[in-house]
Amino acid sequence: MPMRRAGLTLIEVLVGLTVMAAMALMGRSVIDSMLRSVAFANERSSQLSGLQMGLSQWSRDLDHLSTTPYVNALQWNGQVLRLVRRSSSEDALWVVAWTLQGGLWRRWQSAPIRDRQTLVKAWQESASSPGMGQSQALGSVVDLMPLSRWQIQFWTDGRWSEAGAKGNTSDAADDRLVQAPLAVRLHLSLTDRSNTSTGLKLDWMDRSQP
Repeated sequence: MPMRRAGLTLIEVLVGLTVMAAMALMGRSVIDSMLRSVAFANERSSQLSGLQMGLSQWSRDLDHLSTTPYVNALQWNGQVLRLVRRSSSEDALWVVAWTLQGGLWRRWQSAPIRDRQTLVKAWQESASSPGMGQSQALGSVVDLMPLSRWQIQFWTDGRWSEAGAKGNTSDAADDRLVQAPLAVRLHLSLTDRSNTSTGLKLDWMDRSQP
């Protein structure tokens, strides 16, 4: 009577190890793919959240523009959009500056302002690199979202004109008091980790003017 074989042959063991290794590699590939998908979804969610917050704040700032005899209500110098707006409590003013720095869309806001001297100082401080190297007493800066490019247009003389054109509120070398445009068009270029660029346009209109 032949003896019954016990255990596995070397070939069977090698085949089993090969199958297990292949399954492990497939599982690792699936896990890596899932982790990348989760990271991309989180990045996209964070970007959309920053975009929603930024656009909402942009509209609120423009809706609360305030005209004073000391500085322009709205001015663009090619890099920084500055504006003067009423505070939430309506008993003070804020100077707000929007800019693109280091690939981030940033918003700087001064402390509440209740006198001419502070207003003029905050306006001058916000002209370049708002929030950089400034004391917290002067205001605070918020990084909203990654941005590759932005562009601003003003509605003047019955047409859209590039911000920076002669005669509108964007002339960096001219601080004369001028009337704010009837409408502002914001162009944003967003780029994700795959270097895919997405364009976005938002129009704001001054509803207080006929």
